[in-house]
Amino acid sequence: MLEKRMNTGIQRFKCRPTKPRGFTLFEIVLVVLIVGIIGAVVVPAAMNMGSPRLKTSANVLAADIEFCLSECVARPNDPRVVYFDTVNNKYSLVALNSSSIIAHPSDSQPYTNDFATGRNAGLTGVTLTSVAMGNTAMTVLTFDPYGKPILTTDLIITLTYQGQRMCVKVLATTGETSIYTP
Repeated sequence: MLEKRMNTGIQRFKCRPTKPRGFTLFEIVLVVLIVGIIGAVVVPAAMNMGSPRLKTSANVLAADIEFCLSECVARPNDPRVVYFDTVNNKYSLVALNSSSIIAHPSDSQPYTNDFATGRNAGLTGVTLTSVAMGNTAMTVLTFDPYGKPILTTDLIITLTYQGQRMCVKVLATTGETSIYTP
């Protein structure tokens, strides 16, 4: 015979004391480790930020040098050079054969950056401090028809703004530019 069990509606609950939930030692160590790694990456990057105006000036200079390089490759019979004038705080891109400043492709104005006027007015206060190849001061940078700079060692161009310095380096072997804070 089948036996039926009847549900009386009474349920049994075991009363267990609840333990306060906390963090384990492993969880705490893991969080501290992650925060430490993030701090090790972020803090040095934030310390080397420098002035946005100085960084922009260095980027503009590097881009102008790369433009000169591409122009020398595109026009092997009429190379371009970058003339640096640290006394007057400017540089210009010049057609070597005619010795005339070329037109900037964006506005057809002379391709000169004086860190103060025209399209460069936002860079006011930046100074072209030095242009040197090793211990030798330079005034001209040019490239061969293959885009290799005509240099014996790397060229270092130093810009300053409110006591901060930033350098643009042109590799003698490839013409590649890089920006760094000394």
